[in-house]
Amino acid sequence: MHPETMPWYQSLLQSRKFWLAILALVQTILFHYLPTFPAQVWQAIDAVLVILIASIAYEDGQLKRGSRHNATCPQQHGPYNPPDDWPLDNP
Repeated sequence: MHPETMPWYQSLLQSRKFWLAILALVQTILFHYLPTFPAQVWQAIDAVLVILIASIAYEDGQLKRGSRHNATCPQQHGPYNPPDDWPLDNP
């Protein structure tokens, strides 16, 4: 099923960003209440997870932007074919 046609909750449950956010929340709560676990470590894990979520969001946005642009301008996009006299092709 295409993501735009599936119910919102199904799309949410298949979202990598959603599950990473859940992981960040659970580990933050868990490690916050474990006094022997260093706060710097779980905060660093949270920072990595936030960066990962942001990276996935950026990637998803670029894919959506690209597919929307390609749909409106298909003649401008296609496989890249370098010229015959491309210097790297002729050693």
